[in-house]
Amino acid sequence: MKNKVILMTVALLFSISGHTTPTLESLYGDFYNQSGVSIQVFSGGCTSKDSFAVQKQNSRGVALIYFYRIKPDLCKAFFRYGMILNFTYEDLGLQYRDRFKIMNPYVAPRAKAEVPLEAVYGHYNNNHGVFIQVRSGGCTSKSSFAMRKQNNQGVQQIYLYRIEPDFCETFLKYGKLLSFSHADLGLQLNDRFQIMNPRIEPRTAW
Repeated sequence: MKNKVILMTVALLFSISGHTTPTLESLYGDFYNQSGVSIQVFSGGCTSKDSFAVQKQNSRGVALIYFYRIKPDLCKAFFRYGMILNFTYEDLGLQYRDRFKIMNPYVAPRAKAEVPLEAVYGHYNNNHGVFIQVRSGGCTSKSSFAMRKQNNQGVQQIYLYRIEPDFCETFLKYGKLLSFSHADLGLQLNDRFQIMNPRIEPRTAW
């Protein structure tokens, strides 16, 4: 059932996870009230309650609660403060007045997104704009990239960063040619500019 929390032992955690090893989640924070427990966790845009399983252990009358991530979040949206997930006491196998302790470690929220500078196969320009040849498995488009521009002694330096990964598996030896207008890059037709991305050779095989 969607959003039904999995509450089980560590042994069962590993048995249900298939090829994904359950990992004890590092939390940005947690809090609780009469309704239940809320945890603040990393999210790239694809995290929900059913991304987690819960393990509960009893220690001298105190319930020790562990949140394990069983579905990785491979999405690339940048949420500096992650996502807040709400669990009822029933979700956690608890009664309202039970004594409990969250055992997950804590980390600080990310200060910035980890966005890679794209290595390109080549590029050229004409009166219509700039054409850049990039790696692609079949799921790359202009919207896969963000651009940064800086002025260096009258020359506009252009950096292209991949913000949406291409997980598709089509083999395109020469990648994909993307067309950017001068306006796309914040340029005027007569501006002097330089593409600053590193160059690599097209791949010959997977």
